[in-house]
Amino acid sequence: MNTIRKKNCINVSRCFIISSLFLSALFSTIKAIKNSQARYQTELNSLLAEHKAAIRKFHTTGQGHFIAHGGGINQYMYTNSKQAVENSLSKGFRFIELDLLETKDSHLLAAHDWAHFRHLTAIPSIPASLNGALSQKINGDQSPLSGEDINEQLRQNPDWYLVTDKITNFELLLREIPQPERMIVEVFSPQDYIRALKAGVRYPAFSVPHQAALQQACQHGYPMIAIGVELFLNNIEIMRQLHRKGVCIMVFDTEGVNLARFVKEHAGTAASMFYIGSEPPQQP
Repeated sequence: MNTIRKKNCINVSRCFIISSLFLSALFSTIKAIKNSQARYQTELNSLLAEHKAAIRKFHTTGQGHFIAHGGGINQYMYTNSKQAVENSLSKGFRFIELDLLETKDSHLLAAHDWAHFRHLTAIPSIPASLNGALSQKINGDQSPLSGEDINEQLRQNPDWYLVTDKITNFELLLREIPQPERMIVEVFSPQDYIRALKAGVRYPAFSVPHQAALQQACQHGYPMIAIGVELFLNNIEIMRQLHRKGVCIMVFDTEGVNLARFVKEHAGTAASMFYIGSEPPQQP
């Protein structure tokens, strides 16, 4: 009996030691995470200090801004082509979104992704070089855009802003389109947000594709976010709270809603900007 008791005491002691070590490691991990989050927030606040007021110029409490999605609207939507941009400018769009890819020879190409670009052009091999991509025709009669082409469009037409998507090589972006004051750049992680600011991006927009990303946006206080319409509607009270705090909320995937009704209900109260693929609705 004494032997059994002794063994039990030893086992209890071992369990206690293991539990203590586990809890110690757990507390150390939690402390490290909190310290890391605190360091991140301090660095973010420092980097945003000179940009926050400028970013908030896109926030509106009145009529919303419309963003031509994928370069243009109607037949030009998602083409990211020269003709799409020209058509959007002729219709008075001040914000035009272009998806940007990095070619295999390290240049910018306006395209949603390589598979989609091949579908639109029948290019034989992807990823392609810039010259190889520019030699193609989109839907048979439209011209692809390089970073240099986009930069020239911005230079010739000073009243519009480029809204970028997909690109994470911010140094390349600013090298080929050296107009940071004319670009809203969508970023996809807290780390990319810091990298974008350090690279010289003035107007980063934090992408919010799911609930966890929305929690990050609220936690870190990003002054501009891009969010899908379904997630937006499922969190409408949070959207209104963020909007009242001056956050510029950009809503995408609006093709599946009644755009006129959606804009009328939410422009200036829960959202400031709307990605659209059709004619913008009339606003009062």
